[in-house]
Amino acid sequence: MITARDIQLSTRSLLIKDFSYDFLDGRLFLITAENGLGKTTLLRSMMGLVPLTHGIFSFDGAPSSSRSRDAFFWESSNWFNSQLTGRDYLNFVHGQWHSSVAVDPVVEYWGMVNYIRLPIRKYSLGMKQRLIIALYEVSGAKNLLMDEISNGLDEEARQLLYERLRAMADAGKCLVITSHYRDEIASFIDTQLTLQNRSILEVRL
Repeated sequence: MITARDIQLSTRSLLIKDFSYDFLDGRLFLITAENGLGKTTLLRSMMGLVPLTHGIFSFDGAPSSSRSRDAFFWESSNWFNSQLTGRDYLNFVHGQWHSSVAVDPVVEYWGMVNYIRLPIRKYSLGMKQRLIIALYEVSGAKNLLMDEISNGLDEEARQLLYERLRAMADAGKCLVITSHYRDEIASFIDTQLTLQNRSILEVRL
């Protein structure tokens, strides 16, 4: 579970004020907002990558800063070193998060067998995005924060992704995602929240 208490978040201006919420285990949460209003900054702040003006995020009752391996967040393919391989990253995450998830079945599921040992500089956008999704799975983390995780995927791959996300939530994980594909994913999520006017509110589905 991810808990937000009395959150106030600012960068050059105030983005979010007075936000308290419980992101419960076993549920898939979608956060929507217009571009530039702070969705990505919110996810960064949950992981302690951006300081809060006020308040605290916690994972399963402990401050997020002390429980980093209880959560996983990979912002975008810009975080990759193009000289390393997908397998390098999968092995790194598997080890650092002390995961018990088998790597090879995840590689096979996402159709990466033929290129997983190639340098990432040779990957297309869709190939990089499949690798990011695989990192989430391989981490084994219970709390998953995903920013536009379906970017670069074709329609068939997006459907596979939504089914996979739903299965992870049903297995007891807490997933918080942002997406521009609200209509596609609506039938898979439990709760939608929207960020507007510096507030985050639930939206009736």
